[in-house]
Amino acid sequence: MNIIINNIFKLFFLSPIVLSATAYSSVSAYVYCYSPQEDRWEWLTDSNSNYVTADGVWRTKQIGKYILRFFQISSQNSDEIESFRNQCISKYGESYKFVQPSTDRSFNFQWRPFALSEHLIVNGRIEVRDFRFLGGRTFNHFCKITLPYSPDQIRYLSIPNIIQLSDNEACN
Repeated sequence: MNIIINNIFKLFFLSPIVLSATAYSSVSAYVYCYSPQEDRWEWLTDSNSNYVTADGVWRTKQIGKYILRFFQISSQNSDEIESFRNQCISKYGESYKFVQPSTDRSFNFQWRPFALSEHLIVNGRIEVRDFRFLGGRTFNHFCKITLPYSPDQIRYLSIPNIIQLSDNEACN
């Protein structure tokens, strides 16, 4: 009898809590278009001048000695990213081929990439944090790297790509 009561309790009282926690973990991010050639960005808006957003989850991942924060889109579908990319190019020109997320429209200069998964990062301007130890204390060093170095050849980066580029170009 106790087992039945326990199972009923779990089904009716705990399930809504778990489901609601899952539902609230997804958020929207504003989409902006970035041009590395001009080192400029523009908000992506639709034909009615509404700001374009993407649904997903902000995630933080430690990769080696670096910390990377990114926005994983809910659909995990490259078609959504390609649609944003094509809209950026159509609206602002060929050099605005990189799409990036922002938590709000004030844009606080934190260059975060989109991701299809925690292992497949969309190319763009990416900011990583490098944690180093100096005199027994942790030193939080920001490394800002613009990826890719060959923009027409690479659309998505793996975690090993980001580590290698960070080690070689930005954080020595």
